[in-house]
Amino acid sequence: MNQQLEIENVYRGSAVPVLSFSALDKNRQVLPQVKVSTVYGSDRGNLVAPYGTSIDILRFSGPGEHDVSDVRVTVQSTAVAKMPG
Repeated sequence: MNQQLEIENVYRGSAVPVLSFSALDKNRQVLPQVKVSTVYGSDRGNLVAPYGTSIDILRFSGPGEHDVSDVRVTVQSTAVAKMPG
């Protein structure tokens, strides 16, 4: 596990976010060759975030992956989770 991401959903319904990430070094400069992916799929719209706090796990790969000090998160889109039934 490289880094835990907390996702806060303040809406009463469940949401499905699609997030993008930029890896940053200790000077808050983007590390363009570092790929950031997630374990549970918040970068692909595969994570359902209920009201409250959810987590995803970030993984880093590529040249400079060990220099990651922080991550910039951008919300690409958010959809209301479809309920079965």
